[in-house]
Amino acid sequence: MVTISATPRDPLSAFRKMAHEHVHWGLSYPNRFGSIFGRWERYDEDLAHTANKTLRLFIESIAVLRRSGAIKPGDDERTAAMFMALMHGSIGMALSGHRSEDGKGQSDPQGLIDDLIEMLQSN
Repeated sequence: MVTISATPRDPLSAFRKMAHEHVHWGLSYPNRFGSIFGRWERYDEDLAHTANKTLRLFIESIAVLRRSGAIKPGDDERTAAMFMALMHGSIGMALSGHRSEDGKGQSDPQGLIDDLIEMLQSN
């Protein structure tokens, strides 16, 4: 995701790819995803660092989108929190069989990301 976010030529495409990659990783490695972004029984410095680094990457990427005029004005941290909630919630739903493009909800997590990006785009 760091490599993707560092490609500023088309920040909207880079952000979409980064968000899709985050979801793909969460679906491919559900135990790792749960360890970092799930409920912790005790505080863990390494997990906190990884979770915070991921959030920071999304906040910074959203700031780039706003500066480029690709998305509507707003609060970068709240927008990142909204994306994280959508991505992580839809990962959990997909892993439990409640979200798929051709089944329940008629959308997979990546489709929901695309929908949210479309809603935020400045037209």
